[in-house]
Amino acid sequence: MVSYQTLFERMGVEPDADDEAVHAAMAVWLVRCDGNSDAIPRDVASAYQFLAVPTNRQHYRDLLEACENGHSLEFAPEQHASLQMLCRLTEIAAYPDLHRKNTFHFRRPDQPAPTWLQGPVEQPVVIRDDSSLLWRFMTLRLFRGASPRRKLALVFVYAVVALLVMGGIEWAVKGRDRSRFATFAIGSSPAAIEEARNRALRESILTKKPAAEAVIDSLGAAMDKLKEDFKRVVGMDIEKADASGAEKPRALDLAIIRSDSVREAWTSLLAARISPDELESKRSTVQAIGRSADSGRFRAQDEETLMQIIEWGQGREATVQSQAQNIEHLRVMLAAETFDMAGSDQERSSP
Repeated sequence: MVSYQTLFERMGVEPDADDEAVHAAMAVWLVRCDGNSDAIPRDVASAYQFLAVPTNRQHYRDLLEACENGHSLEFAPEQHASLQMLCRLTEIAAYPDLHRKNTFHFRRPDQPAPTWLQGPVEQPVVIRDDSSLLWRFMTLRLFRGASPRRKLALVFVYAVVALLVMGGIEWAVKGRDRSRFATFAIGSSPAAIEEARNRALRESILTKKPAAEAVIDSLGAAMDKLKEDFKRVVGMDIEKADASGAEKPRALDLAIIRSDSVREAWTSLLAARISPDELESKRSTVQAIGRSADSGRFRAQDEETLMQIIEWGQGREATVQSQAQNIEHLRVMLAAETFDMAGSDQERSSP
């Protein structure tokens, strides 16, 4: 008698499985097949396509229960086409009741048909083969006299055996770390997992290194522009603006004393400064990390360091670029202060 595996069993879920369980089982098959949906067995894919619909699952449970308990089910004439399609997809046979209209009995492939539909069966003449099952399997004698469905099942078994043999040969030749069959059967080895992790880390570091260098270059350009604008407006280098003994223009001193907004702008500009040594230090760190990644002597902390430098550079660049309004404010206030000073000097010089 042909064995029957329910669609739930093919998917590896319980008969009362919901949408989440069905989708989770399919996700497991995708992981097992390395994300290649074409590698999933056809019967599993067909089972998922059917069970993914909630109404299909409920109708299928009803049919399985009717097969198990021998109960009949009634279907209206307009439902007969749907019932025929359902039986074809689930391999469950429907037998019309001889006494009740629109009523059907159901049997799985591994169940005998209802006795009231079976005629007398003549006993076939059987030629006994006393050879072992393994020998008959190896010599393909099992195909002799087998039904079409059983032959199909045997083809599947032979295919599985062939895959196992080929996978075992690949495992023996390539070793566990490089064998796809070994990875599928028992998972990747710790060494292979560590190698993949290191490879991904190295690629991530090599990807972030140019980004970090670009951020540093952009920050340096923004700082050069700030220095240029500062010197044009104030008339002195921003690095030496608060140095001991540095003399500020008289108009700037007066503006800082008299205006809170000028003092805030001045303080913000000085706080936004980035020394060339600091930029060079960051650049040297990025280049050293890049050389370590190229030579394979990198560390897990290198990726985090690059991320910190990128975030630092982006934040400082935004701060430096925001100083343009403080430069403009200083220019306006210094112009006003210079004008007032000129007027005061003229008044003092008048007789």
